[in-house]
Amino acid sequence: EAQPRACSRGMYAAAAGLRACTACEEGTYQSGEGATACVVCDPGYTCDAGSVMQIATSCAAGTFFDASEDACVDCPAGSWCSGGPPALQPRPCSRGSFCAANAAEPTDCPAGRYGSETGLTACANCTSGHWCGKGSSAPTPCGTGSYSNASGLASEDECLPCVAGSACLAGSVAPGLCAPGS
Repeated sequence: EAQPRACSRGMYAAAAGLRACTACEEGTYQSGEGATACVVCDPGYTCDAGSVMQIATSCAAGTFFDASEDACVDCPAGSWCSGGPPALQPRPCSRGSFCAANAAEPTDCPAGRYGSETGLTACANCTSGHWCGKGSSAPTPCGTGSYSNASGLASEDECLPCVAGSACLAGSVAPGLCAPGS
């Protein structure tokens, strides 16, 4: 008469006296020998039929693992997702950048625009009297002695020089008249 053998890893026998062990079903695993049941995979992990361990779900760049859906889903606008294992959840875009939906990394605000907050989906137009270089988190005022009544300036070189007989403080949108006697 044959001696009983313990079921191998990835298999189980629910009752005594069975002729054969059964492979763990997809979505379950068994890491030990001689088991009477399989263990359900945790959210964020996959287990093929006959699995002996859980394997972390890996998501593509621009997606993240959503445990409530037990699947990789699109990264929300204002955030970026590098993909990878489930622990890598959406991160808000940093100041000076923006993120459209499915972003794998933040995009710097282009010259002439700025992003003063985290988690932006678009950058704001640089304000009059100021200029904004690529990746700006705040407008930079046109220097003393220059001005600009236009918005969206990309560099300080676009600020206009103040004309003779007028004064321009930093951030001026128009030249001011000099006070009498000055």
